[in-house]
Amino acid sequence: KTEMIFPLIEACLQQGGRALIATPRRDVVLELDPRLRKAFPGTTVVTLYGGSTQRWEYGELTIATTHQLFRFRHAFDLVVIDELDAFPYHNDPMLQYAAGHVCKPGGTTVLLSATPPAQLRRAA
Repeated sequence: KTEMIFPLIEACLQQGGRALIATPRRDVVLELDPRLRKAFPGTTVVTLYGGSTQRWEYGELTIATTHQLFRFRHAFDLVVIDELDAFPYHNDPMLQYAAGHVCKPGGTTVLLSATPPAQLRRAA
């Protein structure tokens, strides 16, 4: 799933935009960090999770747990919510509220899941 969003991220960055990849789990954030830094050399990457050292840095590409989304409002041109069916994001209206407010007006939000919930499949 990760590599298939690379063209979206690249297009966003080439247009001078900011991109966010959010996932519910810290271990996934830590796994994505080196992969995205390697795929997008020269891009300022900020990694946010509980206890991260980059708490107040500004980046072109941000990788974060969904809990970190409360820090932002209309901050990103591209928002990718990964593993939207995973705990704790799934069935947490506050996290879903936060995710709904991080994208700039006119920006793009992409929802990723290998196993999307039935409600989302019906909506699609």
